[in-house]
Amino acid sequence: MIAEPQAHALISNWVETVKNVCEILAILVGAAWTYLNYFRGRIYKPRLECAVEALIEKHSGHPFLRATVRVKNLGLSKVQIEQKGTALLIYSANLQEQAASFPIQVRWSNPVGAFDVFSGWQWVESSEVVAESIMVALPHGGDLAYKIALMVVSGDTWWTADAILGDTQSSG
Repeated sequence: MIAEPQAHALISNWVETVKNVCEILAILVGAAWTYLNYFRGRIYKPRLECAVEALIEKHSGHPFLRATVRVKNLGLSKVQIEQKGTALLIYSANLQEQAASFPIQVRWSNPVGAFDVFSGWQWVESSEVVAESIMVALPHGGDLAYKIALMVVSGDTWWTADAILGDTQSSG
């Protein structure tokens, strides 16, 4: 039979060991929870950086819009690209119809053109940059300013970028 002081010391050591194990488990569970809620939520969240550059060129007297669209995946997981909704949209504004004696904000019409972009891509890998160029024939005269908008769709999330440019070579 174990003496009373030895039994008390044995139970006390056992309780201390269980307490230490529980503290270690609590720290590990807390660290895992922090990882899942903070790091994974921020780092693995789909994040794309979109850009669009555009200019108007004239070839044989005919105006063309040349646009270059770019998407960079800033996150650590691949981002799916849905073809439905992903497009380059062109809006126009006829500045002659909005002429005023003081500056006014340009109101863009509904999109006058929509063009597929990134149709050869189903997803963008982490740190990958995808770029594509498109050339669109513009009508002669009329609209002097354009807004070019890139829309990239992935599930319930969509990203945009836009650029505004004018036909500086046209003169009325």
